[in-house]
Parts: sequence; C-alpha cells; structure tokens
Amino acid sequence: MPEDAEAGDAAPSTMEVAPSALPLPETSAEPTLPHPDPMVPGHGVGDSLAVSIVGRGPQSTVVAPPTDEPNTGIVSGRANKDHEDAIRACDAALRDREAAVTECDTAIQERDRAVRMRDEMSDDRDTAYGQRDTAIRAQIELAHERDAAIGKRNEAIRDRDIANKATAEAMASEEVVRIELHCIAHALIPFRKGEAYPVSSLSLIGSDAFAVAHAEVERLASDLTVVLLRDLGVTPSDNSGQLPGQLIQGVEALRRRADEALFHGVHRAFAVARSHYSNIALDELTQGYPADYTDAELDQIEEEVEPFARTLVERIEGDEPDQKSLSRS
Repeated sequence: MPEDAEAGDAAPSTMEVAPSALPLPETSAEPTLPHPDPMVPGHGVGDSLAVSIVGRGPQSTVVAPPTDEPNTGIVSGRANKDHEDAIRACDAALRDREAAVTECDTAIQERDRAVRMRDEMSDDRDTAYGQRDTAIRAQIELAHERDAAIGKRNEAIRDRDIANKATAEAMASEEVVRIELHCIAHALIPFRKGEAYPVSSLSLIGSDAFAVAHAEVERLASDLTVVLLRDLGVTPSDNSGQLPGQLIQGVEALRRRADEALFHGVHRAFAVARSHYSNIALDELTQGYPADYTDAELDQIEEEVEPFARTLVERIEGDEPDQKSLSRS
C-alpha cells in the first residue's frame, strides 16, 4: 500500500473514509489507530496493518483495508463470542483437568490404602502361620508326653500284674505251709510232697492245734537259724530272741565277703591281662562291651570264653591273697 496518497491515484479496492467518520484527537497531529484484536482475522500478531493514512493534519484521511464482510460490527461480535467460547472451553478443560487430578489423587489414595491392607493381611498371615507352627509343636510335644504316659501306665500295669501274681503265689505257699505244719504236728493227714490240700481242711483245726503248730514252727525256725549261723561262721546265742539279729549280721558279712571275692577275682583278671599285654588299655576294659556288637555276637563271645573263665576262677579260688600261684608252672 502506498504511504503517500497526495497524487490521488489510490488503488481501486481502497475505501476512503471521511474525516467525520473517524474523528482524530485535536491534541495530536497523527491519527490514533485502533488496537488490533487477535480474534479478528487480519488483526493478529504478525499480520500487516492494512490501514492507510492519506494526507496530514486535519485534512488527513484514514483508508481502511478491504474486507469481505459487509458489516465489521457483526464480525467483531462473532469474534468476541468465539473468544468467550474459547475461554469457557479452556475453563471447562481446566475443570476437567482438575477433576482428573482429583480422581488420580483418589485413585492413589485407594491404591495406598489397598497396599496398607495387603501389608496388614500379610502380617496377619505371618502371625497365623507362626501360631499354627506353635500349635503343631505343642501338639507334637503333647503326643510325646501322651506316649510316655501310656508307656509308664503299661509298665505300672505289668508291675501290678507281677505283684498280684507274686502275692497269690505267696498266699498259696503260706496256705500249703500251714497245712503241712498241721500234718507234721498232729499227724492228722499223711504228708506227701506235691499233694494239694483244700483250704476247707483248716476248719478241722482248732485254736489249740494252731498254737501247737505255731510253737513248732518257731522251734524249727530257731534250729534252722542256728544251722545257718554256724555255716556263716557265727556262734549262735543261747537267747533265741537274738538269733534273728545274728542272722542279719551274718548275711551282711556274707555279702561283704562275696563283694570282696568278686573284687578279688576281677582284680586278678585285670592283672593277668596286663601281665600278658603291657600296652592294653585298661580304661577301655572298664567301659564294658563295645557298642558295635550285637546281643547275638556278645552271647557267642561269652560262650567261647566260659571254660577259660572257669579255669581262671578255680585258680583264683585256690590262691591266697599274699601269694602269686597264678604264675605258670
């Protein structure tokens, strides 16, 4: 567009506007141009300002650019409406974005809540597993205790049966002894060994017969005690009341002599073993049989050494403590 319109040869498409149509301020010699509206086509940033000023001073003329719309006011209103619609669309988009962000935050919170619930359930599961394992161990221990109690009960039942059997045998033996003593004292029935006597026969025996039988039993017991004391090397007392005490002392002395004889035999056996094998491990012999032998193997070993043991015992029996007659002749 030409900058100077004094020649008067403007382009045919240029529309001249009278000064009365676009009044200019009196304080300025230059005309004031309208602010470009970016929503109006041709008024955006980068678009060339298609407005020409013809002349200078009060007689200048503003030439507006050509337009396709017959009415520029309608275009401006439509542009404003489009601008407002764009702003509303932008606000709606912002609201949608905020709603989406809120939904995202809610989803994150729900996810965190689900993670916490999962962790709590995992902890509860681990606790349940631990309680289950503890219950299983307690059940196993109770089963072991029950088995031990059953074993003790069975042992007690066996001991009770053995005691009952021994009591019955003792009662039967006592009954037989009573009948035999009655037969010996009064010769009411010829006594034969192995013959059974009914208990009902005791009803034939009176109190006097029992007294006589009791006295006879005491006499026989006294005579037997005297014989045992003499065998034990103890001089019997003339007082029959002291005989039981002497018998107990004699039995204890006999037990001590038996222990001494056992120790003497084992001592000599160890000495013989050391005399034959100087490097023998005596401490291992004191532990008894090795653990890697079965009962059958040990029985066979004992059977093999039995005659040799008897030979050694016979030599030990004829040996004096202060002599070494076990030496080879």
